[in-house]
Amino acid sequence: MIQYIDGKQVRNMFVSGANNLKNHKDLVDKLNVFPVPDGDTGTNMSLTISCAIKELNKVEKDDIGQLGKALSKGSLMGARGNSGVILSQIIRGIAQSIDGKEILTSMDIAKALKNGSDIAYKAVIKPVEGTILTVVRESSEYALKAAVLEEDIIEFMKLLVKEANNSLNRTPELLHALKEAGVVDSGGKGLVLVYEGMLKSLEGQFVESQEVQTSETSSVQVENKISTEDIKFQYCTEFILETDKISDIQMRDKMLKYGDSLVVVGDDGIIKVHVHTNTPGDVLQEALAFGQLLTIKIERNYQKRLLRNSINNFITTFLFCIIFIYIKREQNFAFVLFFWRFSYNILGCLLKCLLNYFFVHFSNSSSVAKT
Repeated sequence: MIQYIDGKQVRNMFVSGANNLKNHKDLVDKLNVFPVPDGDTGTNMSLTISCAIKELNKVEKDDIGQLGKALSKGSLMGARGNSGVILSQIIRGIAQSIDGKEILTSMDIAKALKNGSDIAYKAVIKPVEGTILTVVRESSEYALKAAVLEEDIIEFMKLLVKEANNSLNRTPELLHALKEAGVVDSGGKGLVLVYEGMLKSLEGQFVESQEVQTSETSSVQVENKISTEDIKFQYCTEFILETDKISDIQMRDKMLKYGDSLVVVGDDGIIKVHVHTNTPGDVLQEALAFGQLLTIKIERNYQKRLLRNSINNFITTFLFCIIFIYIKREQNFAFVLFFWRFSYNILGCLLKCLLNYFFVHFSNSSSVAKT
């Protein structure tokens, strides 16, 4: 029975949770249909929490408060996409709650998760239920009740993970886009993966980072054909502003006119903004009037998924032509079935690796860093 955890265990829980998300990011990407079906939620959440872990690794002592501050800073500075910014605020709320503590009980963890939920909701201008916000809220509210009855942290975390999965499975009933596509919310799934990785760490099954993604993406079928017709704002625009001239609330009010999916958070002279807009230049020009832009990222919504789908269609067509020629010449159907499965998997994996490298490299090179 574990009634409390110390700083070392907190560190291991977050690293294990981050690794579990990273190992399944392709699955989370495939679930991504809301708010924009660009297939990058898993990638964005993984990159966000990876930045948090990099900052965590700079802290030598296992002091819970210092670990929390490092995780909060790293996740904010590295937050990518709508889901990444929300995840950074969940981590920020957790960090605020555990600051100054030497050990954590199940009730401390529950209160930290609830604070993470509250902070995340405040950061989103128009919260939508059926998303990661719902999963973190419902699971944290349940955690407060569970912590009263369960002092054993492992058993408490098992209850938390179970409720988080239950909440995740209810998301299609709350969000029509998910129900239409036949999937659960991608951001919520990412959060559940973090929780599950944390639990495994406590159980002595620390999750190591894997270079090869799991094969469970093949079991996910998105039922509807994703269309770009409903995408009102074309550019996902993100930046970090260093300023002492404007608050995050004032910046939020100024950004409202530019688009939707707006998330604005501030901390210690730094303001992080994420917005979907048709005029990214105007957004940046407005921000520059108040300080220095530390990072900038602009991507066209849906573009990455379109390219990935085009590659997949090319692979299918190419292999079909080869098989058709072979059938016509040899009439060997057993070999054809084997060849199809083997060739598609090998070529698909190779092209997928190249695509992942291209997108990460391109995104990083398109960010502007100033010192």
